Amino acid sequence: MSKQSYWLVILCCMSALSACNFMPQTLSGSDENAEQDISMSTAEKIESIDIEYADAKAEANFAIQKQDFHLLALNNKVISIPGIDLNNYALAELEQQCGLKILANSGDDIADDSELSMRKKLFAYAAQYNQLVLIACREK
Repeated sequence: MSKQSYWLVILCCMSALSACNFMPQTLSGSDENAEQDISMSTAEKIESIDIEYADAKAEANFAIQKQDFHLLALNNKVISIPGIDLNNYALAELEQQCGLKILANSGDDIADDSELSMRKKLFAYAAQYNQLVLIACREK
């Protein structure tokens, strides 16, 4: 099996598994979270990544080929988009132009050191992925 076919199979399996892992998340309705509430209502919320085997560059290139410009976001107290400086881009603008996918298990709760390590890997993966996809999204 070629390397490209291997990654295609992995990506398809991850997509199928992430669809089974849908867990809607709600946020408070306070004024300070108003922009975030809007984002959560329109963002896809089901992206799950097996970070141990993930290749951000390959998967970003595959997404770009499919014209899928969604950026990967973390659902902390506020939505964050790793690899993207939100001082240079408005969250609403990125969401409208590219779209967002909220990563599963990316909330603020971290139980132990292994989960912290996994979260750091997830952040690094999302940062690399987003930087590549943002370039393509802005050029579309």
